[in-house]
Amino acid sequence: MKRCDLCQKRPATQVIEQIGEEGQITELHICEECAKKKGVIPMKELKTIIQILEELKNQIIKEDTNLVCPQCSLTFANFKALGRLGCPECYSAFREKLQPIIKELHNADKHIGKKIGETTRQEWRIIQRRLEQELKEAIEKEDYEKAASIRDEMKKYEDKPKI
Repeated sequence: MKRCDLCQKRPATQVIEQIGEEGQITELHICEECAKKKGVIPMKELKTIIQILEELKNQIIKEDTNLVCPQCSLTFANFKALGRLGCPECYSAFREKLQPIIKELHNADKHIGKKIGETTRQEWRIIQRRLEQELKEAIEKEDYEKAASIRDEMKKYEDKPKI
């Protein structure tokens, strides 16, 4: 067995390869004690990114399984699998984890309802279709002033409503 290149006392347990500027490979054989002094981590102690992600995933699953609704006993892990809550109390039990999800889905964290005079998507589509039909009829009748007026009206409905 080869001895450590640094201390020349103990058997080498690790090989460090260094690639030079011209592509030549230099090997350094070192023992465990010299490796610790130099701050070299043994390969057996290094974790792969896959192992780290797997540990994080298991930790999240454990946390989600431990979070339980006191009313219906649904776990947050079950909610994630099913995609629906078990009862109204789930909103309170899972509040901390639900808020970011709701905010992401609705671009808001509070429901304020429909404002007076605000157009829903369905109403918006009906208005657009009606205006498109009126524009088509105005062009067929060669009533270009009315067509221009309708075109201007259609511009108001180019952006979809937020509701």
